[in-house]
Amino acid sequence: MVAHQAGIRDNTVALIAAGKAEVEKLIENGTYPNSRVTQIDVLKRARVGGSTLKNPTHADTRSSLKTWLSVVNTKLALQKVGVEKQKRELSLQTKLEHTCRQLDITKLLLEDTQQALLAAESRANAAEAALARSRSNSFKIV
Repeated sequence: MVAHQAGIRDNTVALIAAGKAEVEKLIENGTYPNSRVTQIDVLKRARVGGSTLKNPTHADTRSSLKTWLSVVNTKLALQKVGVEKQKRELSLQTKLEHTCRQLDITKLLLEDTQQALLAAESRANAAEAALARSRSNSFKIV
């Protein structure tokens, strides 16, 4: 009977290891749906009942799982911080690119305005010169 129980225990440990591996894969892919990994989630993925780890036979398995959860949740939190940092950087990069495009457009508009102003000043100078000639021609004393 003891050998049979050891086989069942080993099978349960293997199922839990498979559940942990599934969670780790989801975390690596960035697709784990929750912000924390729980013992219940691992056991569901392993298709092992929650009361299984309450059995004294699985005391070391329970302890090992708790240690693993602590490590994985730290990793998940750090990954979340990294993802949020990447999102902020991408947002700032997008805003910077938009601002640069707006600056380029503003520079082009400024150049056009400066050229229009120079042309208007040139026409105004020509008109003033023509007016001055016209005045000097009409007030000639003969």
